[in-house]
Amino acid sequence: MGAVDKNFVFTNADNLNYLADLSMGSAAATVKVVLDTSNIGLAVMGSTCTTNCVDASLLYAEGSSTDYVNDAVAHSQRYRNNLNPAYWWNTLSITSTDTVVLDADTNTYKFFLITGNSDNAGTTTFPAYQIP
Repeated sequence: MGAVDKNFVFTNADNLNYLADLSMGSAAATVKVVLDTSNIGLAVMGSTCTTNCVDASLLYAEGSSTDYVNDAVAHSQRYRNNLNPAYWWNTLSITSTDTVVLDADTNTYKFFLITGNSDNAGTTTFPAYQIP
């Protein structure tokens, strides 16, 4: 196997998360994503997110992409936060397809479009430390 010849810029968010910018959709919107090395899927908060979402300016406007396809398969995922005491986030999403660009790689990918979040601690907004 040869050496990997790609360099990506990641942002360290308070030693809690690493963030990267992706371009998504036919309109090439920049979306900040948390790099989750324990997961194999891409999850993005979309404009349809209604419960415990990040600031609206950080949501992916999937409706502005002519390449966006709502695959309409509901999905839920649990994520553990890294606070003390720890608690779990329950994320609801739908599978979707759109153009995703990272460096020189431009392809159509399936991903999870997050529509809502909840946790057992009763948090009413998505934690600010997740995406600065």
